[in-house]
Amino acid sequence: MDNILYNNLDELVKDDKYDKLFCDVFLHRRIQQLNINSDEVMFFQCSDDQVNQIIETIPDFVRDGIDDDELFHAVKVLMFQYADLYARINTIWNELINNVNLIDQINDKMNDDEEVRPDFEFIDDLHSRIVNRLADDLDDKWHMNAMLKRRLKDQFNVFLSQFVTNRTYKIKQILKYSRLYIDTSEEQPDQKNQREAYSVDYLIDQYQQDLGKDWNKSELQLDYGDFDREAESLQIANKWIKIIKDGFNVKNRPSKEYLAVLHYRLYKRTLLYLSMLS
Repeated sequence: MDNILYNNLDELVKDDKYDKLFCDVFLHRRIQQLNINSDEVMFFQCSDDQVNQIIETIPDFVRDGIDDDELFHAVKVLMFQYADLYARINTIWNELINNVNLIDQINDKMNDDEEVRPDFEFIDDLHSRIVNRLADDLDDKWHMNAMLKRRLKDQFNVFLSQFVTNRTYKIKQILKYSRLYIDTSEEQPDQKNQREAYSVDYLIDQYQQDLGKDWNKSELQLDYGDFDREAESLQIANKWIKIIKDGFNVKNRPSKEYLAVLHYRLYKRTLLYLSMLS
């Protein structure tokens, strides 16, 4: 990351000349949307063309008193800051969802008759957890502190809430496809094929024969008094998520949310099997 962009951030935020620019909700929204709709960690390279495209949408009254070079630099600083923030949030999010208990919590908040939509209380909880993780990772050298302490804090919170809401919605959609696949009710063939194509359970079925061999090995350990079904199920899920994930090529590699649900369903199906055994 360009040190000049970091070193000048504090001065830009403190300078009253940039008040209207940094407080322009629409400017923040346009920059935020560049990454909200992308699964890439580095969602853009902040090229001159991209900066100029953003600048073209800024009205005259917002840029009043700022010359062209200053405006270009200020917008590029803001874009780089969002890029850095997105990378940090994305890393923390991927760590959080790699947990079967979290996916289980999201799954529990879905009713069969309810539309797939985020639970806002749950979103707020995830929001707080990410903020706390960010705070743990921060030090005085990360100048996002200046943004959080000053007038840009509200825009950061909007950005984070949109991120968590969108990603949680994606997980719920994948979970819903799995439920529809498990449901044995009659459906039109085209609908069934479409749902199977997105269903993690349909994918797991393709590995069921080899997966069953691991289940049978675990069954032999049931006579031992200290056998932990949950730990065994998680160990098997960890093994098979790696096997299945390695089977994807670069072009058809699914999202982190899909893999998180796949890991969760591997765990739940294994645990169900082991729990049914005496």
